[in-house]
Amino acid sequence: ERGGIQIIINYVNDSDGDTIFFDDELNVTMRVSPKKNRAIIFDSHNLHAGSNPIKNHMRAVINLDLNGDEMITEYIAKPNLNNNIGLKTFSLES
Repeated sequence: ERGGIQIIINYVNDSDGDTIFFDDELNVTMRVSPKKNRAIIFDSHNLHAGSNPIKNHMRAVINLDLNGDEMITEYIAKPNLNNNIGLKTFSLES
């Protein structure tokens, strides 16, 4: 059984090089563009991949894989995007 691990990707800088999500047939279901201080949270069972930047010199992210039953969103503000794959994005700016 897949799942049980939450993924957090924090985008450190503005860049191109989207994070791409796929269904089980490898069709693209969603793209998230890197924006400084944006963080996305999703279950690890969602197929995803990062793409290389073309227009920008670098794409910097901090990637966390959290295992366990603890909820990781308690300290973060309200999400500004929800969708059918359970993806949430947050702004980490104060």
